[in-house]
Amino acid sequence: RVVDLSWSESVSVTARSGDRVFLLTAPAAQAKIGLPTAAVNEAAAAARHAHGQLDRRFVLDTLAGWCAALAAVALLAALGFGLAARRRRAATPASVTTPAGSLVRS
Repeated sequence: RVVDLSWSESVSVTARSGDRVFLLTAPAAQAKIGLPTAAVNEAAAAARHAHGQLDRRFVLDTLAGWCAALAAVALLAALGFGLAARRRRAATPASVTTPAGSLVRS
């Protein structure tokens, strides 16, 4: 994004006399061209807005990354608890029953 642009030119004059060079103090021509102030202000406002959008997008991307990482950790924990629950067998209470018949005959 171009916020400000300017161009300036200065033409100086030198005089030679034999092997000596003299620089004249006043420039022969000067020119300066730039964008209007309103255009510079508008471009700066647009750049600030775009920068704010980039900041918000960076924050949202970072937040989404952290949420994905936490979801992955929660999924791994759930899988671990599920496997642990499958491996642990439920204890069945021992039932005491009376024998159907006497094993010893008298």
